[in-house]
Amino acid sequence: CPHMLTNRPIIVSDEAIVRIEVKFQGQEVAITADGQVGMPLQGGDVVEVRKARNGTLLVKSPTKDYFEVLRTKLRWGER
Repeated sequence: CPHMLTNRPIIVSDEAIVRIEVKFQGQEVAITADGQVGMPLQGGDVVEVRKARNGTLLVKSPTKDYFEVLRTKLRWGER
């Protein structure tokens, strides 16, 4: 997730596997998930992000459309 306003989040297919590999030693690298405490990574470490096997039930608003909220928050279609 971006920590700067100039970076935008990306959305991928639920079948995608996002692989992040730390190539170099000597630079400070950390990963933070869902706003939790950062975990330091070292050269050669690999992080893979994929869809969980288990699902979850969500509450759906009868007045708000998920994708419309997403478009508004991510400012899709704006210049």
